[in-house]
Amino acid sequence: SIDELISLFNEKVEPVKVIKSNVHGKNNLVIACSDFHFGITKFKDVQNRLVELIDLIHRGWKQIVITQLGDLLHSDALNTSKTTKGTELDPIDFVQAVRDAERFIFPIIEESYKYSDSMQMFNINGNHDETTSFMFQEMLRAKYPEMDIKVNNSYREAFVVGKSVGLLALHGHAAKTKAPMLFATEYPEIWSKSTYRMVLYGHFHKEVVNDDFGVVEHQVGTFKKSDPYESKNGYTMATKKMECFEFDDQ
Repeated sequence: SIDELISLFNEKVEPVKVIKSNVHGKNNLVIACSDFHFGITKFKDVQNRLVELIDLIHRGWKQIVITQLGDLLHSDALNTSKTTKGTELDPIDFVQAVRDAERFIFPIIEESYKYSDSMQMFNINGNHDETTSFMFQEMLRAKYPEMDIKVNNSYREAFVVGKSVGLLALHGHAAKTKAPMLFATEYPEIWSKSTYRMVLYGHFHKEVVNDDFGVVEHQVGTFKKSDPYESKNGYTMATKKMECFEFDDQ
Protein backbone atom coordinates (compact mmCIF):
# COMPACT_ATOMS: atom_id res chain seq x y z
CA SER A 1 0.00 0.00 0.00
CA ILE A 2 1.00 3.65 -0.27
CA ASP A 3 1.25 3.87 3.53
CA GLU A 4 3.66 0.92 3.58
CA LEU A 5 5.76 2.52 0.86
CA ILE A 6 5.96 5.84 2.72
CA SER A 7 6.82 3.99 5.93
CA LEU A 8 9.64 2.13 4.18
CA PHE A 9 11.23 5.31 2.82
CA ASN A 10 10.90 7.24 6.07
CA GLU A 11 12.01 4.49 8.42
CA LYS A 12 14.52 5.89 10.92
CA VAL A 13 15.12 9.01 8.84
CA GLU A 14 16.82 11.61 11.00
CA PRO A 15 18.35 14.89 9.79
CA VAL A 16 22.13 14.63 9.40
CA LYS A 17 24.44 17.56 10.11
CA VAL A 18 27.35 17.43 7.67
CA ILE A 19 30.37 19.63 8.40
CA LYS A 20 32.17 21.31 5.51
CA SER A 21 35.82 20.41 4.90
CA ASN A 22 38.57 22.97 4.34
CA VAL A 23 39.39 21.55 0.89
CA HIS A 24 38.58 23.78 -2.08
CA GLY A 25 38.98 23.47 -5.84
CA LYS A 26 39.03 25.62 -8.97
CA ASN A 27 36.82 23.48 -11.20
CA ASN A 28 33.30 22.07 -11.13
CA LEU A 29 32.05 18.48 -11.17
CA VAL A 30 28.84 16.98 -12.56
CA ILE A 31 28.10 13.45 -11.28
CA ALA A 32 25.78 11.58 -13.65
CA CYS A 33 23.79 9.00 -11.68
CA SER A 34 21.96 7.18 -14.46
CA ASP A 35 20.20 3.83 -14.69
CA PHE A 36 21.60 2.26 -11.54
CA HIS A 37 18.61 -0.12 -11.34
CA PHE A 38 19.18 -1.14 -7.73
CA GLY A 39 17.39 -4.42 -7.27
CA ILE A 40 19.19 -5.89 -10.25
CA THR A 41 22.37 -4.05 -9.24
CA LYS A 42 23.60 -4.94 -5.75
CA PHE A 43 25.80 -2.74 -3.59
CA LYS A 44 28.58 -5.31 -3.60
CA ASP A 45 28.65 -5.07 -7.41
CA VAL A 46 29.50 -1.36 -7.35
CA GLN A 47 31.21 -0.63 -4.03
CA ASN A 48 34.61 -0.30 -5.77
CA ARG A 49 33.08 2.31 -8.10
CA LEU A 50 31.90 4.19 -5.01
CA VAL A 51 35.42 4.21 -3.57
CA GLU A 52 36.78 5.64 -6.83
CA LEU A 53 34.06 8.28 -6.92
CA ILE A 54 34.67 9.37 -3.33
CA ASP A 55 38.40 9.70 -4.11
CA LEU A 56 37.47 11.98 -7.02
CA ILE A 57 35.17 14.09 -4.83
CA HIS A 58 37.91 14.45 -2.21
CA ARG A 59 40.04 16.43 -4.68
CA GLY A 60 37.87 19.44 -3.79
CA TRP A 61 35.58 21.45 -6.09
CA LYS A 62 33.99 24.88 -6.44
CA GLN A 63 30.65 23.33 -7.38
CA ILE A 64 29.30 19.78 -7.51
CA VAL A 65 26.01 18.95 -9.23
CA ILE A 66 24.58 15.46 -8.70
CA THR A 67 22.11 14.59 -11.44
CA GLN A 68 19.89 11.59 -10.70
CA LEU A 69 18.84 10.85 -14.29
CA GLY A 70 16.23 8.22 -13.49
CA ASP A 71 15.91 4.48 -12.91
CA LEU A 72 17.74 4.57 -9.62
CA LEU A 73 15.49 1.68 -8.60
CA HIS A 74 14.53 -1.15 -10.92
CA SER A 75 10.88 -1.31 -9.88
CA ASP A 76 8.11 1.20 -9.18
CA ALA A 77 6.26 -1.23 -6.89
CA LEU A 78 6.95 -2.69 -3.46
CA ASN A 79 5.66 -6.28 -3.58
CA THR A 80 5.71 -6.81 -7.35
CA SER A 81 8.35 -5.90 -9.91
CA LYS A 82 7.10 -3.57 -12.62
CA THR A 83 7.84 -0.28 -14.37
CA THR A 84 5.86 2.93 -13.93
CA LYS A 85 3.60 1.96 -16.85
CA GLY A 86 3.01 -1.49 -15.33
CA THR A 87 5.30 -3.60 -17.52
CA GLU A 88 6.16 -6.75 -15.60
CA LEU A 89 9.85 -7.17 -14.74
CA ASP A 90 12.02 -9.93 -13.37
CA PRO A 91 11.40 -10.19 -9.60
CA ILE A 92 13.65 -8.26 -7.21
CA ASP A 93 13.94 -7.78 -3.45
CA PHE A 94 12.64 -4.20 -3.32
CA VAL A 95 13.51 -3.63 0.34
CA GLN A 96 17.11 -4.68 -0.31
CA ALA A 97 17.15 -2.48 -3.42
CA VAL A 98 16.33 0.56 -1.28
CA ARG A 99 18.99 -0.38 1.27
CA ASP A 100 21.62 -0.77 -1.46
CA ALA A 101 20.65 2.56 -3.02
CA GLU A 102 21.02 4.23 0.37
CA ARG A 103 24.49 2.76 0.91
CA PHE A 104 25.61 4.09 -2.48
CA ILE A 105 23.89 7.49 -2.59
CA PHE A 106 24.29 8.70 1.02
CA PRO A 107 28.14 8.88 0.88
CA ILE A 108 28.07 10.63 -2.50
CA ILE A 109 25.80 13.35 -1.13
CA GLU A 110 27.65 13.81 2.15
CA GLU A 111 31.13 13.91 0.63
CA SER A 112 30.02 16.18 -2.22
CA TYR A 113 28.63 18.64 0.29
CA LYS A 114 31.80 18.55 2.40
CA TYR A 115 34.28 18.88 -0.46
CA SER A 116 32.65 21.64 -2.52
CA ASP A 117 31.86 25.31 -2.04
CA SER A 118 28.32 24.62 -3.31
CA MET A 119 26.36 21.47 -4.08
CA GLN A 120 23.03 20.82 -5.82
CA MET A 121 21.15 17.61 -6.55
CA PHE A 122 18.46 17.16 -9.22
CA ASN A 123 16.08 14.24 -9.72
CA ILE A 124 14.64 13.40 -13.16
CA ASN A 125 11.73 11.02 -13.79
CA GLY A 126 12.70 7.67 -15.30
CA ASN A 127 10.51 5.04 -16.89
CA HIS A 128 11.16 2.39 -14.23
CA ASP A 129 10.80 4.30 -10.95
CA GLU A 130 8.82 7.50 -11.35
CA THR A 131 7.07 7.09 -7.98
CA THR A 132 9.66 5.23 -5.91
CA SER A 133 12.50 7.52 -6.99
CA PHE A 134 10.43 10.58 -6.04
CA MET A 135 9.89 9.10 -2.59
CA PHE A 136 13.61 8.31 -2.31
CA GLN A 137 14.46 11.92 -3.18
CA GLU A 138 11.93 13.18 -0.64
CA MET A 139 13.65 11.06 1.99
CA LEU A 140 17.00 12.63 1.01
CA ARG A 141 15.51 16.11 1.41
CA ALA A 142 14.31 15.21 4.91
CA LYS A 143 17.61 13.60 5.85
CA TYR A 144 19.76 16.50 4.63
CA PRO A 145 17.65 19.64 5.24
CA GLU A 146 20.59 22.05 4.90
CA MET A 147 21.44 20.83 1.39
CA ASP A 148 20.10 22.02 -1.96
CA ILE A 149 18.23 18.86 -3.00
CA LYS A 150 15.53 19.47 -5.60
CA VAL A 151 12.39 17.33 -5.22
CA ASN A 152 9.91 17.65 -8.04
CA ASN A 153 7.93 15.62 -10.55
CA SER A 154 9.98 16.61 -13.58
CA TYR A 155 10.96 14.98 -16.88
CA ARG A 156 13.81 17.44 -17.48
CA GLU A 157 15.73 20.12 -15.63
CA ALA A 158 18.27 22.73 -16.76
CA PHE A 159 21.00 24.17 -14.57
CA VAL A 160 24.19 26.21 -14.78
CA VAL A 161 27.64 24.90 -13.94
CA GLY A 162 30.21 27.55 -13.11
CA LYS A 163 29.47 30.86 -14.81
CA SER A 164 28.31 29.89 -18.29
CA VAL A 165 28.02 26.12 -18.80
CA GLY A 166 24.37 25.24 -19.41
CA LEU A 167 23.14 21.66 -19.03
CA LEU A 168 19.74 20.12 -19.70
CA ALA A 169 19.20 16.77 -17.96
CA LEU A 170 16.55 14.21 -18.87
CA HIS A 171 16.17 10.44 -18.65
CA GLY A 172 16.03 9.78 -22.39
CA HIS A 173 12.77 7.87 -22.75
CA ALA A 174 10.70 10.98 -23.55
CA ALA A 175 11.35 14.00 -25.80
CA LYS A 176 15.00 13.09 -26.41
CA THR A 177 14.95 14.10 -30.08
CA LYS A 178 13.55 17.52 -29.16
CA ALA A 179 15.97 18.15 -26.32
CA PRO A 180 18.14 20.94 -27.84
CA MET A 181 15.14 23.06 -28.86
CA LEU A 182 13.32 22.28 -25.60
CA PHE A 183 16.41 23.57 -23.81
CA ALA A 184 16.26 26.83 -25.75
CA THR A 185 12.46 27.17 -25.43
CA GLU A 186 11.86 26.17 -21.83
CA TYR A 187 15.05 27.62 -20.30
CA PRO A 188 15.81 30.68 -22.47
CA GLU A 189 17.73 32.52 -19.75
CA ILE A 190 20.15 29.65 -19.15
CA TRP A 191 20.42 29.03 -22.89
CA SER A 192 21.24 32.65 -23.73
CA LYS A 193 23.89 33.00 -21.02
CA SER A 194 25.66 29.74 -21.81
CA THR A 195 28.92 29.63 -23.74
CA TYR A 196 28.85 25.80 -23.65
CA ARG A 197 25.59 23.84 -23.89
CA MET A 198 25.10 20.18 -23.14
CA VAL A 199 22.18 17.74 -23.02
CA LEU A 200 22.74 14.86 -20.60
CA TYR A 201 20.63 11.69 -20.56
CA GLY A 202 20.76 7.91 -20.11
CA HIS A 203 18.06 5.23 -20.56
CA PHE A 204 19.75 3.29 -23.38
CA HIS A 205 22.53 1.86 -21.18
CA LYS A 206 25.37 2.76 -23.55
CA GLU A 207 27.48 5.83 -24.23
CA VAL A 208 26.87 7.99 -27.31
CA VAL A 209 28.22 11.52 -27.89
CA ASN A 210 26.91 13.83 -30.60
CA ASP A 211 27.93 17.46 -31.11
CA ASP A 212 24.74 18.73 -32.73
CA PHE A 213 25.66 22.20 -34.04
CA GLY A 214 26.54 23.77 -30.73
CA VAL A 215 24.75 21.43 -28.32
CA VAL A 216 26.73 18.43 -27.12
CA GLU A 217 24.32 15.56 -26.56
CA HIS A 218 25.90 13.08 -24.17
CA GLN A 219 24.11 9.79 -23.60
CA VAL A 220 25.75 8.14 -20.60
CA GLY A 221 26.08 4.43 -19.94
CA THR A 222 25.50 2.45 -16.77
CA PHE A 223 27.40 0.09 -14.52
CA LYS A 224 24.28 -2.06 -14.11
CA LYS A 225 24.87 -5.74 -14.76
CA SER A 226 22.76 -7.40 -17.43
CA ASP A 227 19.34 -8.62 -16.30
CA PRO A 228 17.62 -11.70 -17.80
CA TYR A 229 15.73 -9.59 -20.37
CA GLU A 230 18.94 -8.00 -21.65
CA SER A 231 20.75 -11.34 -21.71
CA LYS A 232 17.94 -12.95 -23.71
CA ASN A 233 17.97 -10.19 -26.35
CA GLY A 234 21.73 -9.77 -26.52
CA TYR A 235 21.90 -6.29 -24.96
CA THR A 236 25.09 -7.21 -23.13
CA MET A 237 27.93 -5.64 -25.11
CA ALA A 238 27.94 -2.02 -23.89
CA THR A 239 30.77 -0.93 -21.61
CA LYS A 240 29.72 -0.99 -17.94
CA LYS A 241 30.59 2.37 -16.45
CA MET A 242 29.50 5.47 -14.60
CA GLU A 243 30.54 8.93 -15.78
CA CYS A 244 31.43 12.27 -14.24
CA PHE A 245 32.19 15.52 -16.05
CA GLU A 246 34.69 18.19 -15.04
CA PHE A 247 34.22 21.79 -16.19
CA ASP A 248 35.90 25.09 -15.61
CA ASP A 249 33.64 28.11 -15.23
CA GLN A 250 33.31 28.65 -18.98
